[in-house]
Amino acid sequence: MSDTSRLIAAIAALAAGLCLFAGHLLGLIAYPAEGSVAGSLFVLAGHTLAVFPLIALAAFLRPGFVSLLGALGCVLSTIGTVLTSAVVYVETAELAGADASPVWAAAPAASIQAFGPLVFVAGLLLLAGCLLAGAWRVRVTGLLLMAGTVLFAAGSVFSAPFTQAIVETIGSGVTAAGFFSGGLLLLSGNSVNYKNGGRLPYTA
Repeated sequence: MSDTSRLIAAIAALAAGLCLFAGHLLGLIAYPAEGSVAGSLFVLAGHTLAVFPLIALAAFLRPGFVSLLGALGCVLSTIGTVLTSAVVYVETAELAGADASPVWAAAPAASIQAFGPLVFVAGLLLLAGCLLAGAWRVRVTGLLLMAGTVLFAAGSVFSAPFTQAIVETIGSGVTAAGFFSGGLLLLSGNSVNYKNGGRLPYTA
C-alpha cells in the first residue's frame, strides 16, 4: 500500500468516525422527531467515507486463515456500507419532505433496505473479530469496532424510541472511536517496515 493510499484511508477513517457519531448525535438531539436532515447527511457521509478504511484495514490482518476470513469481512462490510448509504440517501430525502414511498415500494429498494445494514453489520463484526488476532494496537481497533457495532445493533432491542436512540448514539460513538483508532494505525504505517508483499505488518 502506497503512502498516498494510506493517507487517504486514514483521513477517511477519521472523517467517517466523526460523521457517523455526529449524525446520530444530531438525530438524538432532534428527538421526538424521527431524525434531522443534517444528522442524516452526516451519517450518509460517514458510510460513504467508510469504504476507504474498511478496505485498508485488511492490511493489518494476520496472514493465514484469519486473513481469508478478514478479507471476507472486508468485502461484506464494504458492500454493506455502500448499500446502507443508498438507504440513508432515501431516508434523507424523506426527512427533507420528499415522498419516498414509491421508492420503498419497489422490490430492489425494499431488499436493500432490509439486507444492506445487516450485510454491513455482519461484515464489520467479521473484520473486527479477525483484527483481534493482531498486535495490541490492531486489537484495540478491532475491539472498538466490534463493541460499537454490537451496541448499535442492541438499540433495536428496546421498544422505547428515545432509549433506542441513546443506545444507538453510544454505539456509534464507540464505532467512531474504532475508526479513529484505525485511522491512527494507518497514519503510523510510515514508521514501520513493510513486508508480506508490501502490506503493513500485523505486528505494527
